Amino acid sequence: MLSVLSKWNRTLVIGAALAAGMAVLFADSVGEAAPSVHVIINTAAHGQRENPHMWGLFIENICNDVDGGLYAQMIQNPDFKNDVPPADCKVVNGKWLSPDGQLHPPPRGGPMLAWRPVALRPHQVSLRVVSTTPLSAAHQLSLRVQVAAGSAGVGNIGYWGMPLQAGRQYLVTFYARTSGKNLPVTVALTNTRLTQRYARHSVEINSPHWHKYQMKLLSTGDSHQGMLAFTARGPAKFYVTLAQMFPISRHTDKPEFFRHDIVALLSRLHPGFLRFPGGNFIEGISLADSYNWRKTVGPMIDRPGHMNFWGYRNTDGFGFMGWLRLTRRLHTEPMYCTSAGLLWNAQTLKGTHLSVYIRRMLSAVGFANDPASTHWGNLRARFGHPQPFGIKYVEIGNENGGPSYHRNYPIMEAALHKAFPSVIPIADDWGSVPPGHLQIIDQHFYPSKKWFRYHANQYDSYPESGPKVLVGEYAVGASHSHYGDFRMTLAETAFMIGMERNCSKVILASYGVTLDNAGASRAHINLIQFNDRIAFGRSMYWVQYLFNHEQPATVFPTTIIRNGPGRMVQHRLFVDAGLTARGHHMIIKVDNASAYPVTGNFLLRGSARFTGSGVAYTLHTMNPGIDNNFRHPDRIVPMRSIFTAHGVNLSYRFKRYSITVLRVNTQE
Repeated sequence: MLSVLSKWNRTLVIGAALAAGMAVLFADSVGEAAPSVHVIINTAAHGQRENPHMWGLFIENICNDVDGGLYAQMIQNPDFKNDVPPADCKVVNGKWLSPDGQLHPPPRGGPMLAWRPVALRPHQVSLRVVSTTPLSAAHQLSLRVQVAAGSAGVGNIGYWGMPLQAGRQYLVTFYARTSGKNLPVTVALTNTRLTQRYARHSVEINSPHWHKYQMKLLSTGDSHQGMLAFTARGPAKFYVTLAQMFPISRHTDKPEFFRHDIVALLSRLHPGFLRFPGGNFIEGISLADSYNWRKTVGPMIDRPGHMNFWGYRNTDGFGFMGWLRLTRRLHTEPMYCTSAGLLWNAQTLKGTHLSVYIRRMLSAVGFANDPASTHWGNLRARFGHPQPFGIKYVEIGNENGGPSYHRNYPIMEAALHKAFPSVIPIADDWGSVPPGHLQIIDQHFYPSKKWFRYHANQYDSYPESGPKVLVGEYAVGASHSHYGDFRMTLAETAFMIGMERNCSKVILASYGVTLDNAGASRAHINLIQFNDRIAFGRSMYWVQYLFNHEQPATVFPTTIIRNGPGRMVQHRLFVDAGLTARGHHMIIKVDNASAYPVTGNFLLRGSARFTGSGVAYTLHTMNPGIDNNFRHPDRIVPMRSIFTAHGVNLSYRFKRYSITVLRVNTQE
């Protein structure tokens, strides 16, 4: 798998070499007279302390970003349950009727999604999903493979392509049985056209009872359209279910749980926290399939999976432990989001027992936080992690509001505080907030580009005495762009600057969609896009990178004075500034969303002074209607430049359609 991280490092070196010794950069090659603005940075005023963990990540399984992406398991629909409806849904005219009266289309592909016959001639093999002799209570379906003559069987093509690499080993496990005795079955890696075979291994199925088979397959060739095939020589009949396939690390010789290139991109951000597992994902399309952490840990044979709110089935192979392990891998704080016993539209259904959801919440936190000597801590230790993970935040509900939520939240919050007084509860602000004293509220924004620019000062008037704010999801949602572009990034960055200017009120923020699998239904808003071959950061990814890596400890008031031509950039130029913890560096962030290069004349008030060299990181494109894509994954990345500044004044020219972060040496 490839990423653009190495290209980003080369860009920094080249940019620094080109710009060395230059004091003020750099006019655009356009003929217009550049507007000029004055910016006063008042370091004598009382600054706002910024939470060092302010900028985090939000990941949910929304477009096969976990199953089929972050989770390295390569078999899609391993247990043939793709179109099994939730237990509390009825099938009406081919659709699923949930208890709240909503109709939902079942996932496409039926029970044989991603599986296909492996045969050279028609009618050589028949395939049928059956429920006889279940593997377990969690997995009651299997595939009957009946071969009439010759060598034939069934294969799985993975998620929008199964990438195979020459010299790479893959761990394959599956359950199988046969009604006969001593049936040889060949397990092979092939291409989908069956013209190439890259690996094979023979097993003997010799029992009517289920048996687990495990093997390593070494691929001798490369293919982005690979297939895992099970074949036998007919006449023969066998049953198979719960097949899994993981790439094996070349370094540790162990199966890879995470897809390493995606994790590398996430890790490079240095996120302050991870909000998981949703999102609407926690609610499901019905309460019977709302997220239940307990069904996502332990052996796969005991994990039933569940229907995802976003229209496809989740294997839950990643599971609750996967999220917790990811926070440890990223060295970030866990923020767990739990169901408030409501569906997304905040209805309480007849027969709902809130105590069920309270137990789920408390047991999840106990599993993550309790010492290994306790019941839940001991279970975590048995699964290979004796040390607690330390969930710091628990959000109760997601995008819930109204009377039902306002009734449920105080009850659940009180139970959480009694059991885990150090864990910080978060309440939803979805049109209104629950009654009582609230520590943190979660607000979500998916409006237009114009809204973000015109509401960059959203929190200027928010009361200091109010609850602290988590902006758990924000992104341009109303857009004519099917893919997303740099104009959206400019608008979203304006809002981020506004949040940072008010960092005593907004203490946590995470972007709306982090991962996007190009094979699934594409989201035009995302930080990282990937397919089976490459993962790369979009322009907003690099904004998140800069905000995390160039973060002040204290943010000071800034005033923009626009005179004459400077008025041309009204609602198009956004600035904030602050000092690092020891006061040795001033961090200035400038978003120039206008069509003009803008000269910024900065004036320090107070005791701080610029003392020499500075570094500028600039995201810029002459065409804001584009963004990074699979053909050009690194065309918008930060460019590094050097400049100098002395005393209380700094003059800098900002390119049109640019986002710039200045780090300037200072002393107080």
